Amino acid sequence: MNKLKSLSSFFIEEGITIINNKINIINYTKINYFSLNKIKITIGNKVIVIKGEKLILIKLLNDEVEIDGEIKTIEFR
Repeated sequence: MNKLKSLSSFFIEEGITIINNKINIINYTKINYFSLNKIKITIGNKVIVIKGEKLILIKLLNDEVEIDGEIKTIEFR
């Protein structure tokens, strides 16, 4: 079972939450890369790498992005 699918609400780090298997990121600096399988986002001095399938941006504002899809992993670099 995918561990992320079992989470209904989870706070990862300041500005990053998972709610109903959607990732919401506030105060992001830049979207470095985007595809259906991988998204890289800079927030401050960190890069967040989200991997999965059928990843889509369902909200895109100047300081907030929300991602939906079958999320497999989230990496902080």
